[in-house]
Amino acid sequence: MFKLMRSGLLAVTCMLAAMTTTAVAGPPLTAVALPHDEAPHHNFLEWWYFVGHLSGVDPSGQTRKYGYEVTVFQVDAVPPLMATYSAHFAITDHRTGKHVAEHRIKSAAIPNSSNRFDLEVAGWTASGTSGTYALNAVMSDQKYSASLNLQASLPPVLHGNSGIIPYGPFGSSAYYSYTSLNTTGTIVDNGVPIAVTGTSWQDRQWGDFNILAPAGWNWFSIQLSNNVQYMLYYIQDAFGSIVQKVGTKVVNGVATPIPASQMSLDILDYWTSPKSLITYPNKWRVNVPGGSMTVTPVQKAQELFKFGHRTYWEGDSTVTGTLGGQSVNGAGYTEVNPYFQPYLSLP
Repeated sequence: MFKLMRSGLLAVTCMLAAMTTTAVAGPPLTAVALPHDEAPHHNFLEWWYFVGHLSGVDPSGQTRKYGYEVTVFQVDAVPPLMATYSAHFAITDHRTGKHVAEHRIKSAAIPNSSNRFDLEVAGWTASGTSGTYALNAVMSDQKYSASLNLQASLPPVLHGNSGIIPYGPFGSSAYYSYTSLNTTGTIVDNGVPIAVTGTSWQDRQWGDFNILAPAGWNWFSIQLSNNVQYMLYYIQDAFGSIVQKVGTKVVNGVATPIPASQMSLDILDYWTSPKSLITYPNKWRVNVPGGSMTVTPVQKAQELFKFGHRTYWEGDSTVTGTLGGQSVNGAGYTEVNPYFQPYLSLP
């Protein structure tokens, strides 16, 4: 009970601090330089975000498939006090149709590291540099855990202008991705260790965001079977209208910005969470130069909900479509950060 009270108090403290100012001004954003910018920054908000698609064979010989998310948020709300770290771990189990997720939080000084990150939040870890990463997380009930090693097969992608993107009502953001990370490791599924392989995606953003802006987004990472990847960001205002679009197409490791005028989004279905009562878009058609793709969640209920923390939907998805007159297919992760939250919250 004390732990829950302490976590809740910490979240409220951070919210009150944030409410005194839109964002605490940190160092100005400059062109992303790697591996230097793998390390933590001293801007208001930053995150290290990993998602992926894994498969393996269980002891009975059955193929098992999983989606996963491991994300660490760093909130430097009241420097020079300690920062707040919030970590999210989620597993989507294709066989059972379950989506399980957990949040952990702690306060700590921002590590004084160079060219890499080494993050630990209440026993979960994420570390690495230059496209080589290690992730370890286990649910409190021990039913699922992930121990993964990731290795980039393609160079990093700097989105926007040398890694700086316009971020709609939130301001501007530094932003880079590793769009194809070969992944190996172990998923422990209800006590059964399963060796898995697959492909992951890493996103990194930081900046002095106006996090109290009534705004949100639909975001897509798409990994097609023909070794083409897309990052598509549709940022919304307080009324749900798309006010900023940022996109990147990656072909065999070569990244090309997508003009905002050539990106659009159609919502094909919705899902209402019984926990948060938020209604989320839940199937999409993304329109890009050369055609369109339909993004379909592998299951509707993939929400990360915890009172006192920002609630969002993060979903393992399949992708089909037609580009340049050719049929395409692949996998993706989709994030819906609601433009309206029923309560104030931080990551």
